[in-house]
Amino acid sequence: MDASALVRKFVGLDVRAVSIGAGLSARLAMPRCQDKLLDLYIDESEALEDRTPYYGVLWPSAIGLSQSVSSFVEEGDSVLELGCGLGLGGIATALAARPSRVLVTDYDPAAVYLARLSAKLSGVSRSVLRAAPVDWNEREQWASHGLRRDAFDVAIAADIIYEAAACKPVADILAHALRPGGRFLLADGESRLHRAQLRDALLERGRFVALEGSARVLDIEESKGLSSSQRGTKGADLKIEAGRVVLQCYERTSAAA
Repeated sequence: MDASALVRKFVGLDVRAVSIGAGLSARLAMPRCQDKLLDLYIDESEALEDRTPYYGVLWPSAIGLSQSVSSFVEEGDSVLELGCGLGLGGIATALAARPSRVLVTDYDPAAVYLARLSAKLSGVSRSVLRAAPVDWNEREQWASHGLRRDAFDVAIAADIIYEAAACKPVADILAHALRPGGRFLLADGESRLHRAQLRDALLERGRFVALEGSARVLDIEESKGLSSSQRGTKGADLKIEAGRVVLQCYERTSAAA
């Protein structure tokens, strides 16, 4: 049984509406119970390859990212989302901007399944948004999913550097995937520890520059999203935790990666 089938069978899914600003909302297929999801990943650790289900929580940074992409993505941009989780950032991009295409990626196939399902539920065409299970530590996986050198105009991500070891691989993937002049938008919880380390990795050898005046802090208020189960009956309310989110923007230079 694959990862998404295990989640559907032992945890279950709810479909929940999340505001992305400007009167728009995305509909996310989410695991019904975070505790059951964690138990599943412990009990089925071998089948689930010792992954951690970070996608089971809708983090404040994902909300901050989803509400910011419309002012960052330009019409016709090709967009890459790293560590997409439920895919909210990429779905918000497709709904609120006019990208030519969006590729959302995550190393957990269950998250990719949910991102793909959520895009469909949100009315996003498969011709606009695709989802791919790839690991940023495994460069050879990316070519088959369209991640060629200089393939994207924009990259976005939320809460992807909670581990220090992620910083260099993320910087390397971005330097490979973004065209010169391409832009990267990171939304990160204010309490996260590794922003400076990622910044150093991005700026190494002049591959990126930080966009002056682009850094800002958003206050995400605690709220409850609308909810409905896949069967059309009311499910548990979606609680979004309050948090401060730091937004940082970078631009890819023409330096060799």
